[in-house]
Amino acid sequence: MMVKLVVQKKYQQKMTEDAKKELASVQTYLDTNPMELKKDTINCMILEGRIIEIREKMHVVLVLVNQCEFPVTAMKFQLKITCEKEANLQFAEATIYLDNNYLGKLNKGEGIIFHIEIPINGKPRQAIYKNSDLKGELKQVQVGS
Repeated sequence: MMVKLVVQKKYQQKMTEDAKKELASVQTYLDTNPMELKKDTINCMILEGRIIEIREKMHVVLVLVNQCEFPVTAMKFQLKITCEKEANLQFAEATIYLDNNYLGKLNKGEGIIFHIEIPINGKPRQAIYKNSDLKGELKQVQVGS
């Protein structure tokens, strides 16, 4: 199934050139590397993680896709990230709430790009982690329409 990326309501009026390039780049990536989508929920695909050594965090870029049968205007979930190759790398779990002022309306088959910094424990072996290195799991997903 194809995913159509949209811009969150919060950023629609102030898209930077870098944000437009990222949106186009990620859309191309998704068009050529389709996500496996589960029905009736919000799906998550991590695109990249970059280590921020000084703060012992990882900057994670992911895509959230609505596969519910209705438009979603708010969502709350717990994000659990794991690194398949490095079991010693532990990520804090984050509870994330995206309200209507941030999200706007996300129709079925639409996705957003989301950036978050997650505290980590353990010694990372590399500075940049790709999609194949990291797995994102959404737990306790609640959506509003």
